Amino acid sequence: MLKILSERENRHYREEGYCFPTPVLSATEVDENRVQLECFECGEGHPVPEWDFDADGVAFHTRATDELRDILFAGAEKVRPTL
Repeated sequence: MLKILSERENRHYREEGYCFPTPVLSATEVDENRVQLECFECGEGHPVPEWDFDADGVAFHTRATDELRDILFAGAEKVRPTL
């Protein structure tokens, strides 16, 4: 059962091999994360280098992991007939 992707998105992934774009955060969540990042950068006195940015809040966000689950299961359905 799909959690995030629509049936249309799932079908597109199975047929084309990709699903894009896939928004994870709402506009409000993006704004909140940006404010937190900007406050942190103000305290540091400089922007956070890309290599030092901790994106765990986004990478492990429930919608991101649910979407990955949907994509993995869609991929498994694509491969299963050949097994």
